[in-house]
Formats: sequence, C-alpha cells, structure tokens
Amino acid sequence: MALHTNNLYGKITITKRTIRTIAAKSAFDCYGVWALGKNITERNINQEWKLRQGVRVWSQNNKIGIFINVILSYGVSHEAVIESLRSAIKYNVENFAGMQVSFINIYISSVNK
Repeated sequence: MALHTNNLYGKITITKRTIRTIAAKSAFDCYGVWALGKNITERNINQEWKLRQGVRVWSQNNKIGIFINVILSYGVSHEAVIESLRSAIKYNVENFAGMQVSFINIYISSVNK
C-alpha cells in the first residue's frame, strides 16, 4: 500500500515500506536504541527486513502515524531516548515525505543488558 499526497510539484506516491525504512534508520541513529522489534536475540541490521522489523505505518488524509517497538540499551534514560526518537523520526519522515506526522507511538519492548 502506498501513501499519496499533492503539493506544488504534483502528485507524490511513497510506499509504506519506504516510510518504515526512514523511521527505522532514524531510530537507529538515536543514542540508546539497541534494536527494533519485540523479540530480537541478536542485533543484525545488515539484512533489510530486520531493519524495518518493529515499525508499522498508518496513513489517512495526508497524515502519517507511526508505531515503533524498540529495545533500549541498558543504563540510558528512557524518557530522553523516547523524546529523541520522536523528534528524529518526525523530522526525517516529514522532510522526506512532505506529509505531516500526526503521531508516533513508541513501545519499549525490552532493555538489553
């Protein structure tokens, strides 16, 4: 399924897979994020399917919603990591897609020791 929007450059179509990839890469750039997903026993971000694991995208009326499951590194402030995740994902997705991100729900699945 794809996301559609119109702007001064014309009609733009972006796949949800692309948005998931941007959100996942943004999350991995945040300090304190060890992995994405619910049950990951080893961190392997070389495979593309593992990169997007744990990210879902919702869209309606030119707005995007993102659900993301993260595993945090041990000893980091979860409030600081969540705030960093929200701002990084929102900034990168909105700049790429040209669409407003209406919400980002972050679920902490686990903490890696």
